[in-house]
Amino acid sequence: MYRIQNIINMRVEALERAIKMANKELKRAPEGWLRISKSGNRDRFYRVTEKHEMKGQYIPKDNMQAVKALAQKDYAERFLKAATAERDYWGKVLAKLTVFGTDTAYENLSDKRRALVNPYILPDDKYAQLWQAVDYDASPYNAENKKLPTRRGDFVRSKSEVMIANVLDDLGIPYRYEQGIRMKDGHIYYPDFTLLDICKRDEVYLEHFGMIDDSQYLMRACKKVHDYERNGIFFGVNLLATFETSTMPLNAELTREMLRRFFKIR
Repeated sequence: MYRIQNIINMRVEALERAIKMANKELKRAPEGWLRISKSGNRDRFYRVTEKHEMKGQYIPKDNMQAVKALAQKDYAERFLKAATAERDYWGKVLAKLTVFGTDTAYENLSDKRRALVNPYILPDDKYAQLWQAVDYDASPYNAENKKLPTRRGDFVRSKSEVMIANVLDDLGIPYRYEQGIRMKDGHIYYPDFTLLDICKRDEVYLEHFGMIDDSQYLMRACKKVHDYERNGIFFGVNLLATFETSTMPLNAELTREMLRRFFKIR
């Protein structure tokens, strides 16, 4: 539930910023409003300043700045009306989610009672906890090379993967390391990380391509991505990637920002 609230809060913040911008523009907007009429194949623009005025003052075509300013004013007024109504609506939704959210029916139970019931809709944290606890078949390839510990206590193959795992842990994104996924032809790939999108309750794969300046490595990476696409796994939908070369190392902050934006984490 908190993910839904997070998304709504982000929308409300965007609306607040836009409302502020529109109000600022209206303060310096010109007097009157725009009337547009057609004359043959040409549009003619007029500034109307009185409510009952039918025609208005003609604006020459070489003064498009005035035309745009009046058009922007009209848009700002319309936008403010719609944006204020939407902001107020989301405020009411958030209030109801806080008070009447179905998760509270389970979360407000005592620990003893929770242990005795099966919730109809699992709260996000409970769902993530159960997903994280599932046993899975990890890549058996050179398992002895998984020597580098992450903050969470997993062992991975490279310093870059340690960095990625720690960023995921910081952001609260549940992950599994090198979980196998079977392609339609029976081939099994082991993405570096399988992530849980808690809001959608779906899995997203993250591959770290760490040697893309190596031509053979790059060819294998391209084949893998092609196979993913043939199996319904697409970049930006349910596949993410990070890249580095021998001269351009992984940037942890950019990786963090990419994940924040994809998972809509504030």
